[in-house]
Amino acid sequence: MRETLSRGAAVMAAAIVTTVAVPPGAAAADDGTGELSYRTVGWGANAYGQVGSGVVQAQHGTPVEVTGWPQSRYSQVATGETHSLGIGPNRILQSWGGNACGQLGTAGGSRSTPEPVHGAPSNLYGVAAGRDFSLALTGTGRVYAWGCNDKGQLGLGTVGGPVRSPALVPGLEGVVQLSAGYDHALALTWDGKVYAWGLNDDGEVGDGTPVPRPAPVRVSGLTEIRAVAAGIHHSLAVSNDDKLLAWGRNAAGQLGTGPPYQDRLTPVQVPVPARVQNVAAGGHHSLALTVNRRVYAFGDNSYGQLGLGDQVNRGTPTLIPSLGVVHNVSAGVDFSLAQTPPPFVSGKLCVHTWGRNNTGQLGTGGTAPADPLPKLVYHAADEPPLLMVGAVAGSSSRHALATQVTAWWINP
Repeated sequence: MRETLSRGAAVMAAAIVTTVAVPPGAAAADDGTGELSYRTVGWGANAYGQVGSGVVQAQHGTPVEVTGWPQSRYSQVATGETHSLGIGPNRILQSWGGNACGQLGTAGGSRSTPEPVHGAPSNLYGVAAGRDFSLALTGTGRVYAWGCNDKGQLGLGTVGGPVRSPALVPGLEGVVQLSAGYDHALALTWDGKVYAWGLNDDGEVGDGTPVPRPAPVRVSGLTEIRAVAAGIHHSLAVSNDDKLLAWGRNAAGQLGTGPPYQDRLTPVQVPVPARVQNVAAGGHHSLALTVNRRVYAFGDNSYGQLGLGDQVNRGTPTLIPSLGVVHNVSAGVDFSLAQTPPPFVSGKLCVHTWGRNNTGQLGTGGTAPADPLPKLVYHAADEPPLLMVGAVAGSSSRHALATQVTAWWINP
């Protein structure tokens, strides 16, 4: 199976790593176009089958292929705490993993292989996964939600039992990006406004109160925003003028504003020493990618998830010196990922991970419970490393998914 690849073509989701494995003797055309064949792989926590390997076991410490219908080919994926979502061929939404709260949108219990989501909207544009709920974005800017709703995290205006099939979130139009935290969610609209809903005990909704919001509300004071990211209990946004803003819980310094480490009910500017291009929110830590392709980390560092070689929290943005040039960043509960160009393959990108590794979420094959420095994701000796063109991780997950290109052709 072949697909057309264009330079920079990558869709951001709650947990995706789009990779390119170029076979010996092959190279991309000068204009960045070519044809490729690819598959989706995963690693990390798998007690509920959330990696999608067709088996249920505690973990996969190195990448394994996601099995299922019709092929393991997903243009976009998202990972929650125990479940995963993927947009497959013909824009068909599929899900796998834990289903205790109906977050798969399918009948029955947990699944270790993908199955189409019942009643999913057509014309899908994006997906996001929270702890035990799911979100889907259509090409017309409408949002659908399903799964647990005990904190109002579905945005349906009610708090109650599980919703087991996709339901339209009322009052939201023109949405271009979604991000899901533990029990709250963010939606960015085409005109730069940000809406939020769900649990709000620490101000993660950003409306100036600690009151739960079961329906979307405007985040206070935010305009001209181009990207958002939801952590477990904090939220981040990047403005059109390259500034980083943060709100919500700050007990570990994850807002990056320095002491005193007070929660913020409305957005505050983060003192990043350079202009910010993109951002990722992990469980209780944050990563900021600057326009000059360097990464600053701050917040909880109990497992080395800041990539600084130690396990000391940082309350303000701190440069990760070992990464050098980076093209994108992502963050799970207590681990991080980055796209970096390997020195031996010009113009391509590969996956590096760091932080906690108790469920194999680093994908390096290492047995240490944590690694505070970035390492390359495992690849077999007779295979090229995972090379990628896009990456984002979900704040509730301890597993990751990657789309690995297995063959490459040059267009004549």
